[in-house]
Amino acid sequence: MRHSSAQRKRLALKAKKRGVEAVAKQVGVKPGTVRDWCAEFGVGIGTGGSSEAATAPVHEVDLLGEAACGLDDFADSNNIQEMDGLVNKAGDALSCELSAWLADADSRELASKRLGEVISDWEAEHGTITAEELDEARAQLFG
Repeated sequence: MRHSSAQRKRLALKAKKRGVEAVAKQVGVKPGTVRDWCAEFGVGIGTGGSSEAATAPVHEVDLLGEAACGLDDFADSNNIQEMDGLVNKAGDALSCELSAWLADADSRELASKRLGEVISDWEAEHGTITAEELDEARAQLFG
């Protein structure tokens, strides 16, 4: 089975909490694969799969209207369990798989960033887009 980026990230975070061996056994992959996922997302694990502080930030996501936070805010095991519970609760509330929703959200974020870059480039060449120009564009697009 091929795991999506969102799935690999979630499993890497689980490995930080539960250990590489346990996650590898759960999803039917080799422990080295789980270690690769941890490295891919900057999730620090000890040599035996025990937890260490993460070396890379996790995107701030507010799935349930709770205060968004980075991984540093979830340093102890109680907070990691709380975060896992929030993610599971959010997944239950969605009409699709949580990993698919996260992948789609990541794709939308990237598209939005790219659109912002295109607009910035256009404005650098042609000047700031005015409110009148936006109204005209809306009228053309939506009638």
